[in-house]
Amino acid sequence: MYRSIQKLSLILLLLMSSTRLFAAVATLDWSDYVADWSPGATSFTATNISGTGINATITLTMVGSGTFSTNYPAIGFAPISDSLYNDDLQINVNSFTSKTADSVNVSIVFSKPVSNVVLPFHDVDRGAGTSTYTFVDVITFLPPSPSPVSLTGTPGNNQTSGTFQVYGTKSTGDHTDAGNATATFGSAQLTSYGFNYSSNNTKSQADPTAQAIGLGDITFTYTIVPEAGNVAGLFLVGMALCYSRKWLSKGV
Repeated sequence: MYRSIQKLSLILLLLMSSTRLFAAVATLDWSDYVADWSPGATSFTATNISGTGINATITLTMVGSGTFSTNYPAIGFAPISDSLYNDDLQINVNSFTSKTADSVNVSIVFSKPVSNVVLPFHDVDRGAGTSTYTFVDVITFLPPSPSPVSLTGTPGNNQTSGTFQVYGTKSTGDHTDAGNATATFGSAQLTSYGFNYSSNNTKSQADPTAQAIGLGDITFTYTIVPEAGNVAGLFLVGMALCYSRKWLSKGV
């Protein structure tokens, strides 16, 4: 009997050591949190994203003396008909008093490590003007935030500088889907992501006017670990078999 228990213990250890981890994709859909985000709030936690049990805390910090527009940041505060921008996290800045000193740091911190994060942006463009413009939307990825492995823009509306930065090159109108850009991160399991939003571009006037971008729904990959109870249950079943006549008749 004792040897049987030893065998079953070994089997349990083998099962636990060979338990496979599964990856799944989830989406932080901003429309799920419209009623929860108070317009003008600069910090918010999206809970139990897509039923995964994973939370994400989003924090927007104004650097310098710039100001957010009234009731912004917000989710869908000023809906635009048939626009992806409707469901975005809308980052509207009333003004950056200095294009070099003022900006917004946006951090996204997950409660568990995730990978393959995709951040879609909308309305990355520039303001009116000829040689210089009233503003230039600039999204930059700076340490300690990781750098994306891929950064794509919309030719004619904005331009990328490697995977480091994307900035507007054409006026596309307020709160539009034009000027899209997408940052894709790698397979490393991380909890913290983020970017900096500014008008720090040689084509922007020194004191930029009101400007805005939208951060679309965030997708990510997370790991599913099978519940330990499922493996332990097999062990209990085996223990019960120890007392069966079949096992006893073998003399083990």
